[in-house]
Amino acid sequence: MSEQEVEEIEIKEALITSESYPILWVGENGVKITRYGKLLRIKHKDEEQMNIVVPTLKLHQKHIPFNPDRLYIIAGGISQKLVYVMDVIEICRGEKITLSELGFPANAKYELASGLKQKTIGVIYSDNFSLNLFEKLEIPEGRSIVGKLYPDTFKVFKQSGKLYIKYIQPEDC
Repeated sequence: MSEQEVEEIEIKEALITSESYPILWVGENGVKITRYGKLLRIKHKDEEQMNIVVPTLKLHQKHIPFNPDRLYIIAGGISQKLVYVMDVIEICRGEKITLSELGFPANAKYELASGLKQKTIGVIYSDNFSLNLFEKLEIPEGRSIVGKLYPDTFKVFKQSGKLYIKYIQPEDC
């Protein structure tokens, strides 16, 4: 598919975090933090929402240790979102856990990394916080930003006073 065939979709609403947060990469083998980024929430078409990660800092040599009880952008084998991460767990798929019995608050949730292994990693989190962490995305005319909805890459740009999003085709090896 050529670049001309990739659809440009008009954005109805775009909000981005005002600060960068560590990106907690969650996979079925563990977690890793090597980047910071901003989370871009986009609504387009029929109010469909996408959460796109815009990396702002990449560490090549150092990994940041995971510390519970703070805000992270979670990504990887898990749906991307900004959440207050309370803990990371290792669990067998299919096991049911009651978070309140483990001492977590009533609003705590958990999500497991996608994959095929019986044992996997999960994140216990809360997305119920009242802080206003997002602001309206402002991009100058003719400029763009690139973000990830792992593993896909998107370009957000302003043209004729409107914001658009466009899928970026991966290059052949």
